[in-house]
Amino acid sequence: MTSEETEKSTAKPIASDSSGIFYGWKLVFMTLIVTAFVSAPSFGSIGVWVKSLEEYFGWSRTKLAIAFSLGHLEGSAAGPVAGILVDKFGARKVVFVGLLSIGVAFVLFSNMVFISPALDGFAAIFGMDGILDWPLLIFYLSFGMLMLVTVAGAWLPLMTTLNFWFEKKRSAAMGIASGGFSLGGFILLPIVAWMVDSNNLGWQASSFIFAIFFFAITIPVIKIIKNKPEDMGLLPDGADPSEVQRNRAIPREVSFVSPQSFSSGLKKILFNYDATFTKPDYRITQAMSTGTFWFIAIGHALCTMLLAVVSVHLIPMLVENGFTLQQASLVYSLIMLVSGITQLTFGFIGDKVTKHTTIAYLGILQGIGFMMFILPKEFSLGFINVGGNIDLGFASVSSYVLVLILSSIVFGIGFGGRVPLANAIRGDYFGHNSYATISGIMMVPMSLLMLIAPLVTARLFDLGAGYSGSFIVLGVLGIVGALMHFPATAPTLLSISRPK
Repeated sequence: MTSEETEKSTAKPIASDSSGIFYGWKLVFMTLIVTAFVSAPSFGSIGVWVKSLEEYFGWSRTKLAIAFSLGHLEGSAAGPVAGILVDKFGARKVVFVGLLSIGVAFVLFSNMVFISPALDGFAAIFGMDGILDWPLLIFYLSFGMLMLVTVAGAWLPLMTTLNFWFEKKRSAAMGIASGGFSLGGFILLPIVAWMVDSNNLGWQASSFIFAIFFFAITIPVIKIIKNKPEDMGLLPDGADPSEVQRNRAIPREVSFVSPQSFSSGLKKILFNYDATFTKPDYRITQAMSTGTFWFIAIGHALCTMLLAVVSVHLIPMLVENGFTLQQASLVYSLIMLVSGITQLTFGFIGDKVTKHTTIAYLGILQGIGFMMFILPKEFSLGFINVGGNIDLGFASVSSYVLVLILSSIVFGIGFGGRVPLANAIRGDYFGHNSYATISGIMMVPMSLLMLIAPLVTARLFDLGAGYSGSFIVLGVLGIVGALMHFPATAPTLLSISRPK
């Protein structure tokens, strides 16, 4: 080895790049913007698409909700695979494929009316013309693909990258980056609603514009992404070099010891083993052997399914109650505004609070806010009567609008506060190396519940049951999911090495 190579191999990593700004924060800002633009026309605009396509094709609420559910079904299967791909090939390559796939999905979506006659002509060769609803099938394919790659091809790899770039400030970094969903919902959703309105651009032209946009940003985005700080000779922000090397060292033998089964570890210590507690870096099988993994996975899934129902049904429900499409989109935008502020707040204080209990309290708040959305236009609680208008002096406002504002604030605080803490707690508990795979496995129950909940809600609506019953039952289940975080304490990783 030359003296130059020796010097390079023994040089200590530094904390920031030559610009004086830690590169990780540049990745945070990039993730914030990309997530905003990716989520706004997909997750954030589901209710807008539902109403527009319902008016254009006359499809039932159940048929439209199936597309959203199929996206989550695909996500439940692809989440673990995407996690493995991110851990194996790095976020940069996965995001490249993801953004291009989003563009392709919007091309299919925008052209489903024009593609359908050709497919029907092909089906006629086999005597099957007129049997299949080709626009609906293409919608299922394109929107399912869109939902899948938004998470597995953009959000998951970008969050995995930040998990590598941050340790001490992980909650703050992920809190800021996760705000992209809220930023997109607050700023971009009203724009999307205006574009999709049939009196303006309409859903076809709008979706084609989105396709061109995502094709255009793919190369600039992947040029910014750096998978790990070590790729640039850097370290996670604020981390001590010797500590990082020690924590990432792979022990020759590792045994999981939960607080309830500590004696199993003591048996090995008594037989002249050296045992030390380290900061965690779990393999996927080790993480799944802990009860904490399942408390978080199932609890988070029950809480997150409420957002899925709100995304699909809130805007159509408000339109049913007399609001215009753009007015209804403003209510959803308010949720995103509040959740964005709360995400930033809990991102910065997240490392100063007990994450699992804080997530539990926020989840309870989210469940309460969710059930408030189905309060009728006129009701009485004894000490307060809701109905008619309230004179504020400078304006007269419908009391029902004030109830919706309060519901949006309560739900937004609960949802927004959970996001950065839920992302960070996986890194805190299970470490770096398998973060994407662990997150992908945890997506399975979440995706399944996000598939089922909107679909059941839509079916009950089409059967004439309305929204009240389903919102109450799902709200209670969301609170149960929040309560599951109370016992989700940090598992203990005991490294035990045989003496030489």
